Amino acid sequence: MSVLWREKAGCSKRQVTLVSRDLEVSGRLKIYEANLFELGALARKFDMVRAANILNFAYFSEVQLKAILEQLSLCLQVGSFLVVVRSREDRSQNDGTVFVKSANGTLEVVERFGNGSEIEPLAAKLCA
Repeated sequence: MSVLWREKAGCSKRQVTLVSRDLEVSGRLKIYEANLFELGALARKFDMVRAANILNFAYFSEVQLKAILEQLSLCLQVGSFLVVVRSREDRSQNDGTVFVKSANGTLEVVERFGNGSEIEPLAAKLCA
C-alpha cells in the first residue's frame, strides 16, 4: 500500500510506501484500506486497529476525529484494541494510548505511553 506525497507546494510528487512488502506477503496479517468518513466502510469487526501518525489535530478537525473514532469503535469487537500513536519531531519520544472496547461499547484507556494520545479526550466522550 502506498500513497502519493507532495513535500512542498510546486514540488513533484513521490510514492511513499505505508506497509512493507515483507509484511504484505507474510500471510500473518491482513491489511485493509477504507474511507473512515464513509459509514460502514470497514464492514467487519477487528481484534486490533493501529493508527500511527494519522489520528491527530495536525491532519483532522475535532469533528472529523470524532467521526473517525465512532467509525473505528463500530468495527471493534468487545475486548478489541485501538492503538493510537504519534511520533514527535520535537523530542525522541512517541505519545500514544491503547484503548480497549468495553462491554458497554465505550473506549477505555488500558495503557498510556509518553504523554498519551492527543485524541484521548475525544475517545472518552464517545457514546456507546
